[in-house]
Amino acid sequence: MAIFKCLLFGEARSLVGGVDCVRVDCSTPTATAAEFLSLVVQAYPQLQKIATMLVLTVNCEYVPINGCNGDGSPVIITDLDEVALMPPISGG
Repeated sequence: MAIFKCLLFGEARSLVGGVDCVRVDCSTPTATAAEFLSLVVQAYPQLQKIATMLVLTVNCEYVPINGCNGDGSPVIITDLDEVALMPPISGG
């Protein structure tokens, strides 16, 4: 079992009560980006309403919307990675 930490920003932070970091339990030592996002929403169902708009970053790198690297392989997350959920950003 692995315990992942996930930083939250903007509306994602507000929806979980203003905390800036949440803990996500996973039954395996790694998770794909899609699996990770699913685990976060399962653990914090209040994020469901913005889940399709969230952007995931891993080690300060944006993860493509399909959750894959440039070669088509899935982005794999471990408990050593810095993971963050970013809400949509707008402005000029």
